[in-house]
Amino acid sequence: MTVALLVPVSCLDEAIPDYTSTSILVESLHQGYLNSGNCLISVQHGTIVGSRMVFCARIQRRHCSAAYLSDTAAEIESLRSDIRELGGLHLACTVDAEALASFLDSLNVPNHPLIASYGATKDALIGASIGTVSIEACESVGLTLSTFGGGAATLMTEAQLDSMKDARLLLWRYAANNSCRNAIPLTSGERTFLTNMAAGAVRDMMLCDTGVDDPGLPDCPSAVVEYTGL
Repeated sequence: MTVALLVPVSCLDEAIPDYTSTSILVESLHQGYLNSGNCLISVQHGTIVGSRMVFCARIQRRHCSAAYLSDTAAEIESLRSDIRELGGLHLACTVDAEALASFLDSLNVPNHPLIASYGATKDALIGASIGTVSIEACESVGLTLSTFGGGAATLMTEAQLDSMKDARLLLWRYAANNSCRNAIPLTSGERTFLTNMAAGAVRDMMLCDTGVDDPGLPDCPSAVVEYTGL
């Protein structure tokens, strides 16, 4: 006797879910999320006890951490060496280069020279000295360039911020005289970028304060305090 095996047609025709494609999509969305956003950076004030300075930068979520942002002893030593070399090569920069190198000498590491230059603590940026929070955008917590960015037209991109770790660009930023600035070898694009920064059209980070008031800084919007707990 022959027995027929009956299998529902619907079972044969049903498509098997493509979990590989779904996983790829989820991972792509996750990477896109990490590659977006801005970063709030809270550090202790350099001279006012109980005050914290809060910076907002166009730094993507994946890089919004103290470990990523702070320069190590080796990195700051390399930067200091390059700056002193520039001072030796260009006599117009000797004084400015030594002043900047001395400032770097004063920092406890790890640290962030740009942040320290605003009057933040020179203590090592570890533990309670620094806090970071990733957000959708600086503007999403009430920070605007008109109030917290010196009226600049635009905020530096993360790539532009990273470029300020170049000794040539950093020395140009802090040089007190145009003779030194003119002597530093730069591309036309770099010189235009730095000139716009010096004119106030481009800003590296927005800045406000919380806690004990610094009358020289605008108070942080309530959203910054509520969102971050800083």
